[in-house]
Amino acid sequence: MAITSAGVGSGLDINGIISQLMAVESRPLSQIKAKEAKEQQKLSAYGQVKSALSTFQNSVKALQDNTKFSGTKASVSEKDFLTASAGSTAQAGTYSVEVIDLAQSHKLASGSFSNSKTALATNGKNLTIEVGTKKLELSFDADLTLEELRDKINKEKAGVTANVVNDGTGYRLTLSATDTGAANTIKVSSTSSSSDLDKLLYAGGGGAPSASNAGQTQAAQDARVRIDGLTVTDSSNTLTKAIDGVTLTLTKKTEAAKPVSVTVTKDTGSAKSLVEGISKSYNELMKTLDSLTFFKADTAKAGQLGESGVLNGDSSIRAIRSQLRASFSTQISGISGDYALPASVGVGFDAKTGNMTIDSTKLTKALEADPQAVMKLFTASGKAADTGLNLVTANNKTKAGDYEVVLTDAPWILQGSAAAGGGVGTAAFAGESMVMKVNGAAATIDLGAAFSGTNGSTTDVVNTLQSALNTAFGSNVVSVSHNGSKFEFTAAKQNKDSRVEVSSIGSSAATYFGLSNGSISPAKVAGTIGGFEALGDGITLSGSAGKDTEGLKIEITGGALGSRGTMTVTKGFGFAIDDAIESMVKKGGLLDSRTESINSVIKTLGREQDAMQNRIDDTEKRLRTQFSRLDSTLSQMQQMSSYMQQQLSALLR
Repeated sequence: MAITSAGVGSGLDINGIISQLMAVESRPLSQIKAKEAKEQQKLSAYGQVKSALSTFQNSVKALQDNTKFSGTKASVSEKDFLTASAGSTAQAGTYSVEVIDLAQSHKLASGSFSNSKTALATNGKNLTIEVGTKKLELSFDADLTLEELRDKINKEKAGVTANVVNDGTGYRLTLSATDTGAANTIKVSSTSSSSDLDKLLYAGGGGAPSASNAGQTQAAQDARVRIDGLTVTDSSNTLTKAIDGVTLTLTKKTEAAKPVSVTVTKDTGSAKSLVEGISKSYNELMKTLDSLTFFKADTAKAGQLGESGVLNGDSSIRAIRSQLRASFSTQISGISGDYALPASVGVGFDAKTGNMTIDSTKLTKALEADPQAVMKLFTASGKAADTGLNLVTANNKTKAGDYEVVLTDAPWILQGSAAAGGGVGTAAFAGESMVMKVNGAAATIDLGAAFSGTNGSTTDVVNTLQSALNTAFGSNVVSVSHNGSKFEFTAAKQNKDSRVEVSSIGSSAATYFGLSNGSISPAKVAGTIGGFEALGDGITLSGSAGKDTEGLKIEITGGALGSRGTMTVTKGFGFAIDDAIESMVKKGGLLDSRTESINSVIKTLGREQDAMQNRIDDTEKRLRTQFSRLDSTLSQMQQMSSYMQQQLSALLR
């Protein structure tokens, strides 16, 4: 194959000529590439904007935390003896506190046994363990070892825990009341007897355990404190009612005549930090926007514009600035009074720079004057006539408004199945009984004896059963009612751990009351919020996903089933500002639309580059073909010219 090189034959600089022609031809392509580079810079700039907005959004979300606006804090002079915390209702002041006694749980130890794994003489026997008002009744159908007896007691979770301890002289069953306090003393009794069983019995008196008898290893005791000269007792070492709004946690007895000072003060620090954090992140956002939109007129030269940021004149950036400013100044329905806008608590904007400013003095005064109003200004708040309803949280998906709360189940209420009620005869429950547990305390109700008289109506039945329950458990422990279609048994102590359970019940009574062996109140609340089914978890109801109540969580601290009235939910500026930012950064939002537009331009420019590059390549190929032919033709003509010159020269010789 022949080796060729453009211009060798003719002597023309064909490569140089084509390069110059192609440089002219490629100028439009360079312009397109410059446009694409500019769009890529814009895309990168919008990435910076989104990042800065997200950082600002995080600080705004922190402002939604209503726990930061409690308004008070508590401190103690000596933390070795007690700690203190203050809630929103605590009043500023200093209190003198002496810890005289710490609350203790009652502890017993049985007589001594040679082995924990040897069966004891318990078959056919029974054992009753009483802890305060709670009662655990055990019956045995086999001989149990000490360890098996321990496990059987613990399984009941009846206010007492059992263990097996070897004290060096033998194995002992120990019992500890789960609750502290003088009222929670333990007694162990039995209607049967055996040499093994007798070692477990304890009737009181405080004697120490011996080889053959159970005894006390720690006395049940209330906490005693002296607050500003007044003596206060409590069954727990956590005192929640001694000082209104203040929780005292006792850890050690103080020295005689050396009280600890508990000081409650207004706490503005946490809330101030959140508001100041918003100011800092907002100004950082503005700094980012300024760096991308600046224009320096003093750098302009003749026929040229001055230096400018890549997003100078961009309408989307102007929209971001104006929408953010508007979110701070637009009145929110449900928020009124002295603190209805961020400006009322010291949030402002510098007229020259546009930066956010915080009037620290004004903010502090507002927090000290009315911390609840400032909390409502920024966070979500709920207002209900029913004091048993408390708003826990709400989020951006929650719609502000009025929501009826209906409670259909609660841990502290056992509902029977449908039961019409009505009067019962004197022998309706003859020979029948019911074993019920209320918050772990068990009692047996002799229904045959209780209903031996006349009960001509449902009301009479309810009153008779209530009397029997009071006799078995004591007053104000559990109540019974009929709601028109079902019987309800309600524990007086109402929290997430409350339970009402029927261990066993006679067949006629079971049918009448709509109960069965093993009937138990639910482990969590259930109901609706705003007419939509809510998710129960312990004592909280959470709104349904995809509904106006999504993100709303309401705590039910007690009370009856049925409609609990309306809760009015208001969302403050922490949410309004967050919503404004979200409209910018979310998928399909302002930034997303703008970046999609830029990406579309970049794709179009890319296609134009490809098409133009193909045309340039074709043009260069065509030029090279043409110049190659020219080169060949010139070369032939030069050769012909040289030949003719040689011939003419020969003729002239």
